[in-house]
Amino acid sequence: MTARASKISLIVFVVLLVLSAFLMSIEGDYWPWYVVMSVFALVPLVVGPRRYRIMGAIALLMSGALIVSDIAAGRRFHSHKEKLSDQPAQAAAQIQGWVPIGTSQIVAQRIMEQHHFTCSMKTNSSLGDLNSVDFLYCDYSASAGWPVQRRWQVALVLTNSTVSEVRVSTGLVGP
Repeated sequence: MTARASKISLIVFVVLLVLSAFLMSIEGDYWPWYVVMSVFALVPLVVGPRRYRIMGAIALLMSGALIVSDIAAGRRFHSHKEKLSDQPAQAAAQIQGWVPIGTSQIVAQRIMEQHHFTCSMKTNSSLGDLNSVDFLYCDYSASAGWPVQRRWQVALVLTNSTVSEVRVSTGLVGP
């Protein structure tokens, strides 16, 4: 019975490992998935016959390495605070570096919010020369010297719920 439970746990571990390649998130958000995977590595390590204990130990080490590397990648991602350009074209290029074309709407919103933007979904709306489009509208302001603020307004145009274009306007706001 312990051999069977160990084998099933290792199969579940491998399936979760393969599925982790399809997770759509950003660095630093995967580690809880890897923690769940590690539980399935513990079962054969604790109750399995010798060969399954060895495979469980390898799987647990792999989970640990994935957890540590994801947390480190998340810290690097969150510590990289790049100043957003005052020029709309350059700012659009920077934002497209954060949110590449093809990124899902959910992931795009999470990334923009991590860069301190406030975002909301606009459905079947007009945007400049475009009519009846869906886009994620994101807004951010930073001090440009009291009492003036620099404001960035970003529209991540969506096609089939993925980013297809980045549009940016920026300007100064104040008395």
